Amino acid sequence: KQWYQRRVRGAEHMFCLYLVCPFIGVSTALLYYNWYPSEVFVGDTYCYFAGMTFAVLGILGHFSKTMILFFIPQIFNFLLSIPQLFHIIPCPRHRLPRLHPEKDVLT
Repeated sequence: KQWYQRRVRGAEHMFCLYLVCPFIGVSTALLYYNWYPSEVFVGDTYCYFAGMTFAVLGILGHFSKTMILFFIPQIFNFLLSIPQLFHIIPCPRHRLPRLHPEKDVLT
């Protein structure tokens, strides 16, 4: 029974390796083109792709304890954002631009 469990665990690790190698390649290429002066913009598509990749690796590779470590910065970010989310303090990042009629530009 032990040799079978080791064999299955090795297959799970190989599957994760098959997913991580292309992900590292894509991320390296994105870093190259996003370095100053950047030619591409890292938007929601890459973030969804990276999150999906980490989720699949965590679930199918049985790395649930390791994946929890990736959520710690997100929890910290949420706790810091609570005053802005509930409008206790103003959040100038999310203001809408206004038209300056004399100069005909957005400010």
